[in-house]
Amino acid sequence: DGDGQCGVGYDPRVRPWYAAGVSGPKDVILVFDNTYDTTLISSTDRDWDYLNLAAKMIIQSLTPDDRVSVVSVKALQGEEYD
Repeated sequence: DGDGQCGVGYDPRVRPWYAAGVSGPKDVILVFDNTYDTTLISSTDRDWDYLNLAAKMIIQSLTPDDRVSVVSVKALQGEEYD
């Protein structure tokens, strides 16, 4: 349309070039807790969708200079963490 505006929903803060410019190299650890019983998730439960979206946004903001680790945790039934 020639008005110089970016599309609706465009957020430069989640672009890799912006993230690199304002913060420098990052060390990121994503921890996924798999102890949640997936059989309890209903079709209206949006928590999992929001968690996936957040993880994707973090990953998409990474640059080649960043370091990332992904940890998946699953406790056995009845097991507790101290």
